[in-house]
Amino acid sequence: MKAISSICFDLSAHGFTVPVNAMTYYVGKAGPGPSYIEAGVDKHEFTNNMMLLMVHDLVHAAKILKQNPYPTNVKGLKERAGKMSK
Repeated sequence: MKAISSICFDLSAHGFTVPVNAMTYYVGKAGPGPSYIEAGVDKHEFTNNMMLLMVHDLVHAAKILKQNPYPTNVKGLKERAGKMSK
């Protein structure tokens, strides 16, 4: 989980949008119920639920950003910061 948090932080620090639940993983026993292997790998309900939630949130964020992209007037913001700092 530490690796995922570091990756998400680094992506956001470089301008990427990281929606909620933007990751899924398997590390041994994942969630309640049988282990991933015991459940038949792709039949593991907890892991499948997390995967579907991740996909749902990523697609939702992509649709929002497509319709409402971030403004990119970096120069204007820098000038504004300069005026605020005087």
